[in-house]
Amino acid sequence: MKTLFSWLFIAAIILFAACSDEAETPEFDPRNATVADFVGAWSGTGQSTIGWKGTEHLTLTLIPFHDGTTIMGFIESPESGKHQIIGQSVSQGEFSFSLANDAPLDPMCQTWTAHGKAHLKSKSSMHFTFSGTFCNGDTGSVSSILEYTGSAAVLDLYAFGKVGNRWKYEVTRFNATQCQLTMEITNNYANGLFGVQGTNTCGWTTAMNGLWYIAPFELNFDVPDTALAKMGFVIPYNVPAGTDYLSTDGTDTILLTVVATGQFLEVPAGSFRCNKIHKEVRAHSDPQKSMKGDFWINNEYGLIKYQQQYPSTPTDVLKEELIEINF
Repeated sequence: MKTLFSWLFIAAIILFAACSDEAETPEFDPRNATVADFVGAWSGTGQSTIGWKGTEHLTLTLIPFHDGTTIMGFIESPESGKHQIIGQSVSQGEFSFSLANDAPLDPMCQTWTAHGKAHLKSKSSMHFTFSGTFCNGDTGSVSSILEYTGSAAVLDLYAFGKVGNRWKYEVTRFNATQCQLTMEITNNYANGLFGVQGTNTCGWTTAMNGLWYIAPFELNFDVPDTALAKMGFVIPYNVPAGTDYLSTDGTDTILLTVVATGQFLEVPAGSFRCNKIHKEVRAHSDPQKSMKGDFWINNEYGLIKYQQQYPSTPTDVLKEELIEINF
């Protein structure tokens, strides 16, 4: 008669055999890599033929963008600084990207055409290359192998696009009278486009409904239609102070200047760390006439303050300050 121990031993052998017959987890095939496989923090070294011509130490942060089908992020090195990656969808395990020009109005950066590609060699290793024409007319390329170092760090991106978010501002006119303006996000049209509705106690009868474009790296409070033909002014993310941007609104010319970054600002709603953006609108009909104003933007909470220079009438808005926020 078999002992209880014998029966247990036989059962264990049978169980082991059954487990060993199970299908093994298939090996990772880089050709089938998706957006999720690229997302994260990466670092390594590469060989550069641009300017300094030597070893470049790179750190890369990638995050999914919009509906998760494309990739955005930053590449940074002590040798060449920090640049935004504008990615495309992943195709056959590879994604293409361009490197944003951080100084588009700098005469030395007018021929900037940097672009690149990346593909995975394994779950934890990436081949990352970029090339093109950079500032000062430098041309060349960087080829690197980057290793996965963990989840992407939390980036201080534009992150206030959510239905129900509401802002209340105190409006001061040039004649010192005051009123209030409330703006609320009421619709999410996807791809960074949001519908907003405004109410006021200022006596303004013109409808204040509109469209905002709130993407992780771009912000626009004046989108004309749902086609995302971004007119007006687009406020870029994470650019150094002193950078100028030029755009058009119909026939007018708009010049944006990043005046300061990381500036703490006190308003009735609290203390906020802001980037200060100066906006100048030059009328096409009379280039000598212009409207100037300053925006203080917090990446997490949006517009904190606006102040206009040289209002033309006593009832023009002199400034708007945030007095209440619901998130």
